[in-house]
Amino acid sequence: MADPYSIPMEPFRSELPDDAAISFTHGDLHRSNIMVSKSEPWRVVSIVDWEQSGWMPEYWEDRKAHLTSEWKGEWATKYLPMILRQYESTEEAWWWYTSSMRF
Repeated sequence: MADPYSIPMEPFRSELPDDAAISFTHGDLHRSNIMVSKSEPWRVVSIVDWEQSGWMPEYWEDRKAHLTSEWKGEWATKYLPMILRQYESTEEAWWWYTSSMRF
């Protein structure tokens, strides 16, 4: 029988931290799920569509929000960094896994 440690791991698994804090998160924080006031001062009045929420690694919301936004669009480059901690170090691994699932 082969030594289990001799079997190669998935190519990007090491780039997803095992020690990331687990937190309750929305799971699908897209701009269409954030309701804001009609007039100034602008404020968030509601966040809707909680079907994908759950306890996930702290980098999950950032990666998922980028996955569902226009690549290098204003939402991804201007607003997401204002509301979510950025986890660029997980980007390549995240894209590899999600593309293998055909997102």
